[in-house]
Amino acid sequence: MKTPQLTFSLLLIILFPALTLAPATRIYKASQRPHTVVTPVTFNVPGLNQVGSFAAANQGPYRVTSFRHPHCRGTIALLPLYRNAEGSAVLTRLFDNPELRYGIIFSGGIYAEFPQLLYTLTIFQERAFQGLPFGGEKKQPYAFAEQGDCALAEHAALRLREI
Repeated sequence: MKTPQLTFSLLLIILFPALTLAPATRIYKASQRPHTVVTPVTFNVPGLNQVGSFAAANQGPYRVTSFRHPHCRGTIALLPLYRNAEGSAVLTRLFDNPELRYGIIFSGGIYAEFPQLLYTLTIFQERAFQGLPFGGEKKQPYAFAEQGDCALAEHAALRLREI
């Protein structure tokens, strides 16, 4: 039978990463301003044309920007996510079309759901090494809704990683 002190020690060891990372991400979330984030309006891919943009909600920083491919029957809508997964469901609710492909673009990868652990670790790394030469650049997550077989999400993931 385990002693209460041993159980408490194991609990602290298990919870230590969460107790140290959570306050850092909350400080970051509160201090991040939407105007400091690069929007997909500046996103440029050869052969991909911006169709337009619109506000995704009555309030808040969410703005959807749409792009199309001139030679392939495909379009993609991109929505920058500023703090966490809170805006990732906006595109699903706006379009509500089972024929669309939905997902998240982050750090050059494409995910079916918001990569919360990777995002938290990336933010922690950015804050811990901010100002140092090896600190890395700020990475922006984007929600996307894609129609067609043009693989525009893959193109966007490569380009957004370069910004």
